[in-house]
Amino acid sequence: MGMIENLMAALFANKLVPMAKKEKGSVGEGIKYLVVAGIIVLIISMLRILIQGLLAGSVAMGALLDVMFFVMGIISLVITLVITYIVVWLFHWIATSLLKGKADFGQVFFCVAVLWSAVQILTNIVNFVLGFIPVVGGLLSMLFGLAVMLYSLYLLYLLLKALYGFDNGGGIIALIVLIIVSAVVYAVFAMVIMGLILGMVGLGALGGAGAMGFTPVV
Repeated sequence: MGMIENLMAALFANKLVPMAKKEKGSVGEGIKYLVVAGIIVLIISMLRILIQGLLAGSVAMGALLDVMFFVMGIISLVITLVITYIVVWLFHWIATSLLKGKADFGQVFFCVAVLWSAVQILTNIVNFVLGFIPVVGGLLSMLFGLAVMLYSLYLLYLLLKALYGFDNGGGIIALIVLIIVSAVVYAVFAMVIMGLILGMVGLGALGGAGAMGFTPVV
């Protein structure tokens, strides 16, 4: 199947597993899906900012925010690719070594990437539309996001069962392990990024103090 067909199939419980078993995926193919999804999400976000700028009567401000958001979006996409690879690799090691599952890493990465991409594209398109509904748009967007999160966990559970050959209990354990691994990896990346930001701010402050003639105490 093509990319669009795979993305559509990933959103339906009765089509996700057959797609995962039929398609011969790889890390490279999975990265393609993640990049395409990232670009689509970025375009949707930039379009939202531009429309909001037009509605506010400030086209220049909307364009400036779009440029800034584009740069941040590209950086975010690269970080997402790195984190996704690390998360899936760590989970796959645990699933095959400790949980005794059997699966090909490239196939697992590909299937997880397809599911993640489909969910991200759907969520952003729906939230884009809901964002223009006055008063209740924000509430509807929050409820939709919660529903999609729970449904995507169910789809991920089905996917892990099928790929690794787990029974129902094993699938639940695998899902919990994947959630924990994801939380830990994201937390580590967040701390590293925060440390880099604080480090740059600290260096900037020291540089400014030196330019003004101040001498650090220590």
